[in-house]
Amino acid sequence: MIVTVTLNPCRDKTQVIERFVHGGMNRVIESREDLSGKGVNVSIALAGLGAASVCLGFNFERGAAELAETVRRYGIKDDFVLCPGGIRLNMKVLERDTDIMTEINEKGGFVSRELFEALKQKIYEYGKQADMIVFSGSVPKGVDDDCYAELITSARKGAPGVKVILDAEGPLLVNGLKAVPDIIKPNLFELETFFNSPIGSHETIVARCREIISQYGVKMICVSLGDKGAIITDAVRAYFAPALPLTVRGLQGAGDSMVAGISLSVISGRPLVEILRYAVAAASASIERDGTLMCTKDGFDRIYPEIDIREV
Repeated sequence: MIVTVTLNPCRDKTQVIERFVHGGMNRVIESREDLSGKGVNVSIALAGLGAASVCLGFNFERGAAELAETVRRYGIKDDFVLCPGGIRLNMKVLERDTDIMTEINEKGGFVSRELFEALKQKIYEYGKQADMIVFSGSVPKGVDDDCYAELITSARKGAPGVKVILDAEGPLLVNGLKAVPDIIKPNLFELETFFNSPIGSHETIVARCREIISQYGVKMICVSLGDKGAIITDAVRAYFAPALPLTVRGLQGAGDSMVAGISLSVISGRPLVEILRYAVAAASASIERDGTLMCTKDGFDRIYPEIDIREV
């Protein structure tokens, strides 16, 4: 069983324009809203690929029923901790002329320590049944930067051997690494932020990742490179997959679909090269869909044979 954890669910409003004019008039070509959150997105992507999962995390009173219904519509079990307040709104503006996405994201409501402890207990209990737990995304007000380290530690108290993926950035990633997740999935910007320096070649990306592997005990790192593809590495081997030429419909779900592909391939016992192929095929199948829509099995199966993998 795969468990996903979403601490900061959201309502994504995606608007497509032809070309962004700063300080001027921008006319919307297409618009849609999706209830989501990074862990929720991973579960929806897994459902699209034919795999079951359970959604844990926080839900908020205003919008709670709608988020729960969104999850259940895909046949996903949820066991959220209900919090006061409302689900935050995230604005996404996709410029069709350049395929550049601009995001304006709210912080999220306040979550008390008592409610955080309630979630920690749920993760402890579900960890006993899980093959994989995915921790991903930002956090709401009231939740500390060391939250992922606490939650990973709690999960492993119940199940020391459960595999853990962490998809976070900044202090959340830095502190989360102290609890030794098995896999992390930074994008290039997040990796550069971690080292506070630009990273150029594929070889340098691999070298930087192996510094993290050596220092923190992480087993595997997958770095998404946007329209340049993705790189995966462990302590021994590394592979690169260039991006496919695709019609971009929505970008914000690609990273979460990538995490779903990684999760599914890892618990299936796939080798490193195939984990990357799963990851890129799932992400690519999401990019072709509108807004925050995740990958589907049909899209994945069509794209999977086209993924070119090269050793770094």
